Amino acid sequence: MTSSLRSLAGCPRICETAPKRARSLQSGLRLRSLSGENIKPEIDNRSSTKVINETIIRVLACALKPTVVLQARRMRRDKRFAGRAAAMRTLRGKKALVTGAASGIGSAIALALAQEGIDLYLVDIDKAKLATTAHEAKGFGVRVVTRSCDLAQSDEINAMVDALLSQWGTLDLLVNNAGIAYYGPTHGMTAEQWDRILSINLLAPIQLVRKLLPTLLARDDPHILNVCSIFGLVPMRKGAAYQTSKFGLVGLSAALRAEYDSEIGVTALCPGFVRTPMLETFDIGPEQRRHRIPGWLCASPKAIGAAAIHALRRNKGIVVVTPIAQLYWLLSRLFPGVVDWLARRAWRRRQQVDER
Repeated sequence: MTSSLRSLAGCPRICETAPKRARSLQSGLRLRSLSGENIKPEIDNRSSTKVINETIIRVLACALKPTVVLQARRMRRDKRFAGRAAAMRTLRGKKALVTGAASGIGSAIALALAQEGIDLYLVDIDKAKLATTAHEAKGFGVRVVTRSCDLAQSDEINAMVDALLSQWGTLDLLVNNAGIAYYGPTHGMTAEQWDRILSINLLAPIQLVRKLLPTLLARDDPHILNVCSIFGLVPMRKGAAYQTSKFGLVGLSAALRAEYDSEIGVTALCPGFVRTPMLETFDIGPEQRRHRIPGWLCASPKAIGAAAIHALRRNKGIVVVTPIAQLYWLLSRLFPGVVDWLARRAWRRRQQVDER
């Protein structure tokens, strides 16, 4: 009978006519009964009892329609959000590890997380600036632990993770943010420069994921946020090592997201140019001129922090920040030949104009 009610509740015509039919039938039966007539309704050659029962069912279905519709809506909503089971809908009280938290994007993400009530384990090689970030984060009333660590050294990473688990015993969010860059002719790079860029930008996140994955899987709504770059999605000249690391980090994010689906949320955060100290301090080749990035091309670190919080709440796979970066990524997907030409030829023409 329950299934009958649900099916009938979805028919507006039945719900509208059922009360009228019930009143009409009840009135007719009462009049015939008073006049002493034998009650033999001839409605589709069915007995009056069956007709009354069906009418009652329809009336009840009409009354239950709002409840049934609400339940159907909830079922559709649950189905729609089933793929977002790993989204961190509740942030307050979580625990996060943030690498490269002394300045720039790492500091902005750390402060954004602290504002949401997340306890922080901040890691960087710059102790002085890391202490400044920690002091600001504590102003939001969260617990903050700092540790100096050179992410190019595998032993230091292991020691840092052991210390974190010994002190906290658990972790909800891993933010792989630390990174360095080099701009200049690839053939002019030393082996040490290649090794350090790949170690900090790619191998360190891989090691942290490998060591912390069991801990994250034991938590509710865990998340891995890998801070990549728009140049992990589109080509750029004279940045082979940096791009190799960022393309690899985007690939790692996609692989983890596909494998763990709703168990762990994974986001590749890909900003364009951001106004951070890194824009002025990244390594360049011996004869390479440092280009100044126009301010209108750059986003603020605070905007990246806000984008990170939004990505955690929605479990976004890839988040590209700044309109210019989004446009460049869109062009690379719709018109790869155009982007290929821009990367290979347009920059060379600009260089010839600059030399003149």
